Amino acid sequence: MKKLLLSAVLLISSILFIHNSSAQNQILIKNIVYDVPLINEEMFPLDLDSYYSQSTWWVNNIETSRRLFLQQTIMNKVKKSEFTVYNESGIPLTGKEVDGIIRLTENVSLTHPYPPYDTYDTVLTSYLRPYEIHYLRFNELWYYHKKTLEIKKVIASYAPVISNYDTITKTEFRKPLFWIKCSDQSEKTKGYVQATDFIEYKCSFKPMYLRFPMWNTFISISDDSLIRKDYISSMLNAAANGSIKVYESSDLPNFYNYTSDSVKQLKFEDVADIISDTVTQRLTRTEPPYDTRDTVIITKMNLNTITQLKFHEKWFFNKNTLEIKKQEIAVSPCEAAYEIDGTTLKGFRILFSLLFMPPFRCY
Repeated sequence: MKKLLLSAVLLISSILFIHNSSAQNQILIKNIVYDVPLINEEMFPLDLDSYYSQSTWWVNNIETSRRLFLQQTIMNKVKKSEFTVYNESGIPLTGKEVDGIIRLTENVSLTHPYPPYDTYDTVLTSYLRPYEIHYLRFNELWYYHKKTLEIKKVIASYAPVISNYDTITKTEFRKPLFWIKCSDQSEKTKGYVQATDFIEYKCSFKPMYLRFPMWNTFISISDDSLIRKDYISSMLNAAANGSIKVYESSDLPNFYNYTSDSVKQLKFEDVADIISDTVTQRLTRTEPPYDTRDTVIITKMNLNTITQLKFHEKWFFNKNTLEIKKQEIAVSPCEAAYEIDGTTLKGFRILFSLLFMPPFRCY
């Protein structure tokens, strides 16, 4: 009888725990499709004086050995028809269709090396090289924990993307090859290898016409603007009242190498300075004795100006199923800064960083 009672209590406790856990999760974005760069040095010539060409290795970049393993595994399995891939409509591609995507043909005229040295036309055939995959295009669902504000990303599918960059017109052309579905929605990573120790990238919620296309904007996004605004508002309020710990964003990158052993937690007054503008004005009373007084005017940040989130993540890769999982390390809200005209974008100001796990070193 005691065993039955204990089993019943444990069952009820488990049900309540599952219910409470799911109740804490709130959908942030129902569907978003966006690109994440895998490599940054090839996409930006040094003459552009790009921030990315001078930055630490993890900004929009996967370390070389793991990136090559990821690229080669995907291409080899797909080329050998060991794995089913899909087009943008979710329809499975045949082996012939896949071969037509990854095989390149070029008509050329060649000259015979022997007399009479006449010319002839021929077709050269080659396959896309794995290292030509510069981006992964993700199709995801985002949700967050109401208390901790931790973001979770559920990857529905992703596509390897090749690109060409025209240095004359400074225009980049991207082409997704095929889509790989991710059916394993659990958070467990057993059977997965680590695809990257640490990757940092930004994702925008509004179209941004930027000089550097690596400041990737979304390809498509569901209409969740009110939910996103509520999430950002909750983050700012929680940081201001101290219910969550936030850190100096400029210190965060340094924590991931051997130059620093700590990252600075922001104080209440520091957060207040970041998310609001305080102006002291001297005013005169409109009634006798018409004396003057100092008045502090506090203006809160306009949530509409926060149009980007910077993510720090770990990625895991299943070499058998080709599925990818992401583990969020930190998120940083970014405020868009404009010129006086209000339309010309100058760049982004990173407000602070919210960590979801203890800081660690990549090496």
